[in-house]
Amino acid sequence: SMVIYNHAKLKSITGNTIQSGKSIGIYINEIANNLTIKSNTVIGCKTAQILLNPRTTQYKITAESNKVTGTKSSIGLRIDSGKVTAANNKFYSCRRTCKIEKTDYGCYQ
Repeated sequence: SMVIYNHAKLKSITGNTIQSGKSIGIYINEIANNLTIKSNTVIGCKTAQILLNPRTTQYKITAESNKVTGTKSSIGLRIDSGKVTAANNKFYSCRRTCKIEKTDYGCYQ
């Protein structure tokens, strides 16, 4: 798994392969820059393949061109908060492709 938090200043997560994470493949929480998540392969994580919850709309998160293969009980892309754009992602075998939570912290495009 890859966990980004504590106001991280990371600008990009690109070209990684994450397999069989115990819970979440890529988890974003509390960022301090715009962030692009691009061209990653995330396979078989139990809860969510990619979970975005930055708790701010100050910075934009773009998730694009990722290949996500879930499990029968997992979510491909889960958005709990933030200013998020998702495009050209491919989802396979997920219980839900995308889940967007109602929140006071942002919008999804």
